Amino acid sequence: MRVSRNYTRVFVACGVSGAIAATFNAPIAAVLFAEEIALIRNFKIGSFLPIVIASAVGTITSRALRGNSPLFTVPPYQFTNYLELVFYAVFGLLIGVLSFLFIKLFYRVNDIFSNLNLSQRQKPILGGILVGVIALIFPYILGNGYEHADLALKGELSVLIILGLIILKPLATAITLGSGWPGGVFAPSILIGASLGSGFGLVVGYLLSSATPLGSAYSTVGMGTFLAAVTQAPLTSIFLIFEMTANYQVVIPIMISSVLASAVSRFLAGGSLESIELKRMGIDIEEGHERQLLRSIRVEDVMIHDIETIPENTTLRSVIEDIPNSRHTTFPIVDDMGLLTGIISIQDFREWIFEESLKDIVVVKELATMNVITVTPDDTLDVVLDKWGKKPVEILPVIDSSYPRKMVGILSRRDVIGAYNKALSEKFLEEKD
Repeated sequence: MRVSRNYTRVFVACGVSGAIAATFNAPIAAVLFAEEIALIRNFKIGSFLPIVIASAVGTITSRALRGNSPLFTVPPYQFTNYLELVFYAVFGLLIGVLSFLFIKLFYRVNDIFSNLNLSQRQKPILGGILVGVIALIFPYILGNGYEHADLALKGELSVLIILGLIILKPLATAITLGSGWPGGVFAPSILIGASLGSGFGLVVGYLLSSATPLGSAYSTVGMGTFLAAVTQAPLTSIFLIFEMTANYQVVIPIMISSVLASAVSRFLAGGSLESIELKRMGIDIEEGHERQLLRSIRVEDVMIHDIETIPENTTLRSVIEDIPNSRHTTFPIVDDMGLLTGIISIQDFREWIFEESLKDIVVVKELATMNVITVTPDDTLDVVLDKWGKKPVEILPVIDSSYPRKMVGILSRRDVIGAYNKALSEKFLEEKD
């Protein structure tokens, strides 16, 4: 069965929504995650409805099989003092920086494995050995970490285990994924965030001399905050923690910390962990659909090969007499060898049109613009529009990338608009099918 690209994205989003809803007993967060991440905030009612249904079915099925109990045992959350919001803000800023360091570590390890002179089969073996060595020293890094996150929420992790999870779990995750083993960052982010929150809560409790342990509260908020920073999905994180705690009072702290963490991480790293990986592959999923469409069209598919040029020593009279026979108002200027030397438009010599005494004396080279903006056949139309934004000329000479002054065609605004409209129509028909 042939499935269009648009429906494929919706099917993926439905799978993501159903899985998260079933795992965390959080149907609203699952829908938001699918919209924020899987569909890249491209909200459409046609995709929203099946995602909601998938989330609902996943939740109902999960509850039928294992009851209505949440994945984690979250202690009751009580928000007592608005001064606590200051600490949650500091916590968010701290996690924003730490999530950036995690992303840097992740890609540093990934690059190390990529540069190793090993086959694709040997790299996972090496990665498994390294993770195994870490596990011999600190076995808490193994598995998805949900049971340890649960202990962090209950405040039952020792300081040494908390520090070990904060330092070694990110390293083990980076080695696992960087060496080629399957997996993701959702579960590790929850465990790391819970550990960070537990540790930060101990520090705050010590500073405030609090008789009530604060590790559980910050651990709860930390799970969502670190996940928000790494995935750049703060809405998902806010509703995930709200649904897990069933307590409205947790919303304000998680809103403050997750938004701040996401902003800091985005400022430092430039995007989520997944979007950065795609950018490294030349794919920018955060671009608008129009920009992506322009990026899919190359200059060589649009350019005109029949070039109308003017020799640089041509007199102004000759140019004025020949213009009525051309469909352009801007022309490349070439030397005796046919190489590009400049560009001239009607606007450049319109004040000379009635100077009869000078028409046979002035040559186009004296009036032309010598600093010419050019493109190559391999450039895409988004590059073309950026260059037109700097200087709005009618045409752009297309030059050979190996010989910068050798023209192989020209690109006009009319042809670019026509190519874009054609691609837009084809995409619309494809999505409609």
